Amino acid sequence: MDLDERSVLAIALSFIQGIGPANTKKLLAHFGDLETFFLAKRKDLRAINGLPKVAVDSFFDDGVKDRAKAVYERLSKMSAQVHLIGDKSYPYRLSWCNDAPVVLFTKGKAQVNSSRMIAIVGTRQISDEGRLICDELIVQLAAYGATVVSGLAYGVDIVAHRSCLKRGVPTLACLAHGLDRIYPGAHQIDAKRMLDDGGWVSEYLPGVMPDRNFFPSRNRIIAGLCDATLVVESGIKGGSMITARLANSYQREVFAIPGSLKSKYSEGTNFLIKNLEAALVTCGEDIAKHLNWESVQAKAVQLQLDLNDNERNILSCLPSGKSLHIDELSFQAKLTRGELMTVLLNMELKGLISTKPGKHFARL
Repeated sequence: MDLDERSVLAIALSFIQGIGPANTKKLLAHFGDLETFFLAKRKDLRAINGLPKVAVDSFFDDGVKDRAKAVYERLSKMSAQVHLIGDKSYPYRLSWCNDAPVVLFTKGKAQVNSSRMIAIVGTRQISDEGRLICDELIVQLAAYGATVVSGLAYGVDIVAHRSCLKRGVPTLACLAHGLDRIYPGAHQIDAKRMLDDGGWVSEYLPGVMPDRNFFPSRNRIIAGLCDATLVVESGIKGGSMITARLANSYQREVFAIPGSLKSKYSEGTNFLIKNLEAALVTCGEDIAKHLNWESVQAKAVQLQLDLNDNERNILSCLPSGKSLHIDELSFQAKLTRGELMTVLLNMELKGLISTKPGKHFARL
């Protein structure tokens, strides 16, 4: 089955009532793949333990596949991607959450499975000090190769996104509506810039408008996508406190910046710290230590130390962003083809280089 058909069927699956993540995994395990599942007869579905009657009835709605095809065509025109839970492209951290959406939609260069992901959330009424702290944290986290996730809202969210754009840090916006619009409209320019080295994530179909009830639900995706959640400033109530508690329920790390006892926008962070619902942090290095993140620079230095002379020689011959034919590489490295192939194989296994068509090689 080609990718287009699979995406259509994934969307169709999301239309079926009464099928959540657990039943989706059960169905895929039982039938083996989506195509076989959609060829099932009513008696086949009734035989599956725990599948509600409403799901069986909804499955045989003649309009499901046609609606799914129309949605897919709309998503394709937007250059959006479809991710079904259980697929490799689906965020693996989110798939561990019992309330993960069956299907997720992304737009841009959203790396939803980046090796290091952190949510940065907080009040919509961010203080000047909070802005400064947020920007400093982004600078510090950049050294660890982090991807930052937030909700594109006013306050801490947009400050975090803009700091990432300014510092070249990948950032994802998790939306409480379809990918065909941006809310709030004041953040459209920032959101479009994010598509170049980040992107948008949503569980909602195109055409779905923002709704106040969607934002708390959206927060579970912010928390579920990440290794950890950082609360910069927050009142005692609000979306960022919901996100922090969701992260805790998913067994993820939660961090909070302490603030003045007289500031209502530090009441939430101080409360989380006081009640051991968040670890107190004051800088990016604190977060990295908690998560055992090694800096990108330190990793690069260690990598250089682990290379032998031939490997260093070959890397020095390979230009960044370009590939070389094996004969040109043999000439520059002053190695025979046989010697070179042995070294190249080991380097590929180490993740240092990649093989390109036509016997070309490029550094990673």
